[in-house]
Amino acid sequence: MLKTFDEVEDTDFPSILEQLKTKFSDRLTIDKALLRVLGFGEDEINRILDNLYPALANEIQQPKTLMQG
Repeated sequence: MLKTFDEVEDTDFPSILEQLKTKFSDRLTIDKALLRVLGFGEDEINRILDNLYPALANEIQQPKTLMQG
């Protein structure tokens, strides 16, 4: 995880919603490293993130859409 932090520490990250929608490369780097530490294999990680990112983006986007009317 420290190596991963060193790789991304100088990155300017867009909003979390933008990171999830675009599969922002440094967000992927962090999330993949964390899932590896938890014991997931590369294929599992890719499947998890392919499903998780759109679901999270949708959960963030829904209240914003409702508030805008």
